[in-house]
Amino acid sequence: MGHRGVPHIFPANTLKSFQAARDLGCTMVECDVRLSRDGAFILAHDPEIRNSDGEKRVVAQHLLAELVAFDLGAGEGPATLWEVIDWAKSTGTHLMVDMKCEGGMETGPVESRIAMLLSDIPPERKCVSGASRVSRHRFRHADPELSLLLSLSLEDTLPNTDDFLNRTL
Repeated sequence: MGHRGVPHIFPANTLKSFQAARDLGCTMVECDVRLSRDGAFILAHDPEIRNSDGEKRVVAQHLLAELVAFDLGAGEGPATLWEVIDWAKSTGTHLMVDMKCEGGMETGPVESRIAMLLSDIPPERKCVSGASRVSRHRFRHADPELSLLLSLSLEDTLPNTDDFLNRTL
């Protein structure tokens, strides 16, 4: 799996980075999803993105057009979730979406929007990680067949086995 693509070759969470991972033999890539100020899904691990000069942009404070035009290096701006989904579909690459945002918006819950965007990828080629318990419930409601990966921190406790087996997480 290409974690954020191959960030030591191309900037993380960019299409060039994902393609480099594919070219190296990865059959799955992991991407991190955040919301821009105008509600677009931008791929960024941290709350801010930085260019090669160290200039930064806080993803949630900028519009989609401003963010994708921000050169992270190699002439690449951060990819959008739509772009990486289209790329994954066209290349047959499996996709892991790591949630860095969740909850309600004017346009509806983030989880239902992401589940809808992922709906054209076969179930065995997609999964979501990093979602909180509430977020996992929203995903389960939006797409009962979507694979959800459980990420636990040191403060978390293991879920009830019945909940896990009955897919109520």
